[in-house]
Amino acid sequence: PETRSHLTPGTQEPPAVPTEATPAATHLTGLVDAADPAALPDAADPAALPDVPDLLDLLGTPVAELIGDEWNRSPHPTLIGVENDDDPVWVDIMGGNPDLPHGLILGLRDEPDPLLRTIVLSLALGHSPNVVNFAFVDLSRDLTFTGLGRLPHVATAVHSNLPESPLLSRLTEALEAERRRREAVLRAVHLPTWDAYQSAMANGRELEPLPALIVIIDDVGPFLDAQPDVIEPLSRLCEAGPAQGITFVFRSPNDQPPPSVASLVGWQITAPGTWGPGTASLHIFGQSVHPGFRPAYVALETAAPIVEAMRRRGPHANRLHWPDEPGTPSEPPSPPVILPESDVLTLNGAGRRGTFEETWALPPIEPRDPAIGYDPDGNVVTLYPLDISAGIPHGLIVGETAARQRAARNIALALAATYSPKDLTFAFAGLGEHALGRPLDLPHVAFSDDELLGRPERLQSFIDYLSAELDSRAASSHGEEPGLVVFADVSLTFPSSRPAVGETLLSAAQRGRALGVQLLVSSSTVEGTTIWNRFLPLLGWRVAAGRMPPSLQRVLGQANLPFPDERTAYLLAGGGGPRRLTLAPDPPESAVRDFARRATEADTDLSLRRLLGIDPAAEDESVMRVLRNLFRSERSAWRHSRHLVFEGTEQPAMARAAELYGGMLAALGRLAHGDVREVTISSSGHILAGARPDTTIGMLFAQSRGGVLLIHMSDAHPDGRPVGWLGNGLRPSMDRHGEDPVVVLCADADQVLALRNADPFFTDQFSRIGGFERTPPTDPGPPGTPAAGSGGRVRIGVDDETGEPVLLDFDTDRHLLISGPSGHRRATLARLLVEEIARSRPAWRRRIYILDHPSDPLPLDPGVEGLERVRSSGGSGDPAELVAEVAKTARRWSDSGLETYLIVTNRQRLLRGDPLTPLLPLLEPGREHGLHLVLSRPQFGFGEPPDPMVRALREAGSPALLMGHSGQEAELWDVPQPLLASLSGGRAVLARGDQRRLIRVLGS
Repeated sequence: PETRSHLTPGTQEPPAVPTEATPAATHLTGLVDAADPAALPDAADPAALPDVPDLLDLLGTPVAELIGDEWNRSPHPTLIGVENDDDPVWVDIMGGNPDLPHGLILGLRDEPDPLLRTIVLSLALGHSPNVVNFAFVDLSRDLTFTGLGRLPHVATAVHSNLPESPLLSRLTEALEAERRRREAVLRAVHLPTWDAYQSAMANGRELEPLPALIVIIDDVGPFLDAQPDVIEPLSRLCEAGPAQGITFVFRSPNDQPPPSVASLVGWQITAPGTWGPGTASLHIFGQSVHPGFRPAYVALETAAPIVEAMRRRGPHANRLHWPDEPGTPSEPPSPPVILPESDVLTLNGAGRRGTFEETWALPPIEPRDPAIGYDPDGNVVTLYPLDISAGIPHGLIVGETAARQRAARNIALALAATYSPKDLTFAFAGLGEHALGRPLDLPHVAFSDDELLGRPERLQSFIDYLSAELDSRAASSHGEEPGLVVFADVSLTFPSSRPAVGETLLSAAQRGRALGVQLLVSSSTVEGTTIWNRFLPLLGWRVAAGRMPPSLQRVLGQANLPFPDERTAYLLAGGGGPRRLTLAPDPPESAVRDFARRATEADTDLSLRRLLGIDPAAEDESVMRVLRNLFRSERSAWRHSRHLVFEGTEQPAMARAAELYGGMLAALGRLAHGDVREVTISSSGHILAGARPDTTIGMLFAQSRGGVLLIHMSDAHPDGRPVGWLGNGLRPSMDRHGEDPVVVLCADADQVLALRNADPFFTDQFSRIGGFERTPPTDPGPPGTPAAGSGGRVRIGVDDETGEPVLLDFDTDRHLLISGPSGHRRATLARLLVEEIARSRPAWRRRIYILDHPSDPLPLDPGVEGLERVRSSGGSGDPAELVAEVAKTARRWSDSGLETYLIVTNRQRLLRGDPLTPLLPLLEPGREHGLHLVLSRPQFGFGEPPDPMVRALREAGSPALLMGHSGQEAELWDVPQPLLASLSGGRAVLARGDQRRLIRVLGS
């Protein structure tokens, strides 16, 4: 297919150049999302090569300043890379040789494409749209211009997969018309050339902007071969156009210039250069030769927010007039399909930096316009029928399994980002696969199940749930229930063997509109059966998510619609014809998990704010973390005991948590009033505060009915085991009164472990909650001396700038990845970490295992206190046996508070079975105790097969310590390569959450 798009004057958004590339997963960095370079072929990523200079670093000026008040700066040379000695390499595209200003880029596609993008971005950052405009002519199916079409500098963008396209045959006609227009402008102000015009402006003459027009033609050789009639007018334009400010940049995938172009250019870049892959050579004819330089690079995800900032800054280029085809009516051709730059979460304000909470706070009847994709002009497509305030409630998605699941998933995420669970809930029912392909762990989900057709009892549970929901809403007098969207995937079609399915969904469609229930049916096809004929009139909006010729006529009223790629869909809603759209890319799974976590937290905070009248942001975070978990537990069908053990030393925080817990239980109707009765008891059983010394446990229970009994343990028994009176005193009263009052015990970590070891009653009847630890100031000690840990906190180095100690809290960040060059630095750090961990906890509270390499066992100092019970493989034996013991220990003893540490000192490439695989289930986030994995491995670089353990650590939110130039670790943890390239002298990058911190590691 061929397409064409223009920019109109004013504020209209510029077109984006389409590509036929498979959509890549996206991830959020900076202002907006972009296509993930990791999804592109490895060879296309210059960052995979050593010492790739970053364009922004070379420019040395913040983007905000580059495009600030001085953005209208006069034309100047363009920075494109550095020599071997780091001297900058420039090419003067707008002010070079006046006779031969045009340029040519030669080389295999994976080499010149990033360089061409760098040239465009360097020009755009250095010059506003008043100074330079672009015309993109794209004949490839690659990602050369991805995202660049949104630059405000773009005057036109032409795309065609066919070099012989008639649309391209009119290129020179359009450019010649523009040249004559510019010639008339120059003549009107009595200036001979564009250069003279720019000089007059620089000298203060008041003239309207006349920006240079840089015409970039990709795959010029095949284009000219297919359309030889274009060669002569193009040559005339190359000769005459520079006087009016028109310059050409040609790109050819061959290593030899097309003969028809070679005589037109004055500079040439060839990639790779004489230094090999990742380099290029520049020859400026008659002036200079750079036989080898390193081209600058700008990653796709880095460029995206920069382009968006420029687009918002403006101004925007005026459109370039394109002549109509002779003899045909003046009807605009189809616009290009734009490759979206933002996934569905980011589109709806729920990306990693989004503030969806503000949208959640809007009144439910206020329209939200959940966004699900883009139309061919690049405009965002919203599914307005799913607004609670809309009048077209029910919908249909038709397509193959993966296509309809993608569409349904987009809709679900868009709705979750725009409505809070108090306003909108979801029910997912899949007769075959899950309606979304895989479940979403969102607070909005009221029902979720799949494979229902093969599990009759679960199918009946769904039918019963939906019927009961409709009946309950019909009987309700207040009508304040949240809206409900039922995602029902019937797989191939409604099953004739289970007529109850169709009848139940039909009832939901008929009754639901008045009850706040919206139905979204997904199916592979639409048949001419009775049930479908009854359903279709009720389905007011419809999406065709894939090419389905037999059903398109019935679904959309129009057959034979084109589906050029897997994300193309058509929406029919509210009258008119089907509207073509490109579904927004799926967010990365890590972004979905992050949104689900934040959504759950935000939903809980909203509920607690209503229940208790508190401001969650004003409360201590440790208190809110506990309260959120307790609130979710109360709403869960598998709630454990309400009696709690608070572990820690921060008594004010524990008292506040108990107070809010009592208030929450009272607001939920679980307790009469929720007031707290607080006492302090010694290990010998004496009441020290809060009641008379002769008060018994039974009396305390009687005095605390309807509320919370908060008991502080004052100290531990001298032999480390509390006497048995506490359990003996609490057991009969709790047996008699159940959970009224609720008992909350407050004790430090040693007391809690001793209680649970001494009497199973404290494990069976109490839910343990930690996190109430006071963080003492840490003395870094003399230089080179590691500081002793506190609880799970161990020292891993010092801040590179301030010299302050950098601590890793294994209670919060349960695992750690270490990546760096082979050598003693990683081994030294591993040894010191083992010693730090040994110091951080008493031996009876932890087990430490070391899995080292046979050729390089980790040496431990026998004189270091606390290492007596460390077990090392010693570099010999079967590693699987050690790992099996680690997994068994972590599972068996995690409930007792025992922490299990495994330090893998030198993770190697695996040619067959991975001994660490049994540990994968133990790496899941959210575990309170259990396994801690420290994985140290040499840096392997880009192109290495993914390491499942590394990916699991990233998905668990673990920090990474990168000690050198890394490959997949740098990608997974979003660490810029220039930052890694600068490491030396014992320095490393600690990547934790959104932070990237330069530190000097232990032992350096």
